[in-house]
Parts: sequence; structure tokens; C-alpha cells
Amino acid sequence: MSVVSVDLKDKAERSESFPKEWSGNQIEISIERYEKFLRLASKYPLASIAPTRDIDEIWHLHMLSPVSYYKDCMKLMGKILDHDGGFGAKSEELPELES
Repeated sequence: MSVVSVDLKDKAERSESFPKEWSGNQIEISIERYEKFLRLASKYPLASIAPTRDIDEIWHLHMLSPVSYYKDCMKLMGKILDHDGGFGAKSEELPELES
């Protein structure tokens, strides 16, 4: 059962900024991985969990539907899952990202 109430595959296919080289199958796999990421974040709310690039792409799509993103996060976690964009770009952040 999906934890996301918006059609992320449709959002990906219509997005001007989403990677055009991704196949429909790759998008579906990444959406599944993103939903697992959300469930993991819900199960371990105190843990720092960094998404892979494909999961992050789908996360961005989800956040572009703010009402759905809010409702989905509240239903699953009782709070908004914050996104720290660019984390790991600074050398002092790499050890935490790698762990």
C-alpha cells in the first residue's frame, strides 16, 4: 500500500527538471525506494537517514505538491520530514553522510 497520495510517476513524466533519461520502470523503482525511505524514517525518527540520489529526486517531486506532502508526512510520521538539501557537499559533513 502506498504511503504517498499523489501520482509521483505522473509528476516525474510531466516535470521539466526531472531527468529525461529515466525510463518508466526506473521511475517506478525509485518511487518504491522513496516509499521505503519514508517508512524507514517513520520507524526510526531519531536516526539521520540520507537518501540516495534517485530517492532524493522523487522526494523533491513529492515536496512540489505541498498539501499532499504535508498530509502524507503527518499521516505516516506525525510531523513533516525536513529536507536538508545539499547536505554532504561540505567536506566536514562527509563523515556523517558516509556513516
